[in-house]
Amino acid sequence: MAERANVLAALGLNPYSQSPGEEYMSEPMRTHFDKVLTAWSSQVQTELETTGNTYDLLPLTRRIRKSLLMLDHPVTDYGYCPSCGEQIGVRRLEQDPVAELCADCQMLVDMRTP
Repeated sequence: MAERANVLAALGLNPYSQSPGEEYMSEPMRTHFDKVLTAWSSQVQTELETTGNTYDLLPLTRRIRKSLLMLDHPVTDYGYCPSCGEQIGVRRLEQDPVAELCADCQMLVDMRTP
């Protein structure tokens, strides 16, 4: 399976090009991430069926589904860090579409984890 840092390239998708003045998590941006997550979900599901690697892939499948559900409901906070409320960021989400924390908060969590 492609590393998360190469998700877009592995799926044959282009990075999102945000228009000047475009609001974060606008409808076009949400549509982009829906495409990314849907394509990634299909790829992971195929690999799951081919390899039977449930240990690594089942948790990822659950996180992808959770992110897709959040995108389907505009009142949810997909793309926002629940810890600090800041934007996770388009590029970070393209590297890891199921990222739940912004880079700063993720770094704090990683520093606390032995």
